[in-house]
Amino acid sequence: MDITVVGLGEVGSASFKEFSRLGVGNRVLGYDKNPAVLEQYKDKYNVISQLRQSDVYIIAVYTTEQVLGVLNELSLERKPLVSIESTLDLTEAGQLEKWANETQTDLVTCPHRFNPNDPAHYVFNLNRVIGGVTPRALSRGMEFYSQFMTKEQLQPASSFRMAALSKVLENAHRANEIILAQEYKSACESVGIDFGELRTLTNTKWNIDIKEARDGVKGKCLPKDHALLRKFFNNPTLDYLNNRNDQYMRRNQ
Repeated sequence: MDITVVGLGEVGSASFKEFSRLGVGNRVLGYDKNPAVLEQYKDKYNVISQLRQSDVYIIAVYTTEQVLGVLNELSLERKPLVSIESTLDLTEAGQLEKWANETQTDLVTCPHRFNPNDPAHYVFNLNRVIGGVTPRALSRGMEFYSQFMTKEQLQPASSFRMAALSKVLENAHRANEIILAQEYKSACESVGIDFGELRTLTNTKWNIDIKEARDGVKGKCLPKDHALLRKFFNNPTLDYLNNRNDQYMRRNQ
């Protein structure tokens, strides 16, 4: 069976390397539009400069718009399973489902979960969520991923959109936890209390985990997913938390 990983950025490269390492009798190919990226892998891995027929496509590009572009470039002669591991914009999920229904392609999303430089929480040695556009797609997706991880590690969602939303929420929730910790820190500083000590003492309770407050929620993943959640829910509380994070970052520049 041919497995083609499309998009070899941070997420795609991790999946590509793990699929290649485990193999289990499959031929794993990596594709990226950037020749410089392919150059990095050509000595140790199988890479291709043009998309070709495949039994499984793993899509790991950055934006939902890019995902839609990739879908329209795929070769569907083999009736492949297509799995999107990218984080998705839920307001555009209907376009993905429409593509799957119109082309009669089995489409799933099994959002990536991995922590760079953390072997204990990498690509396949952790729990993951999977959802399909149809029951058949979900069944094929479960069967495929169970070659690389146990079925107990795969949590099937009731729908494609529910699986995609869970990925957005898990990162946005972590962002909210950090923002709340920042609020605690600011409140402590306003009355001369050592937040670090207070946090350490409070976290001795078994079900409490106040996050560390550093210099704001920033980077790529957490702000991006928080923005996607705000866009989907249009919730004033989420907007307020984002504004508080912006204010905190300005104060701590």
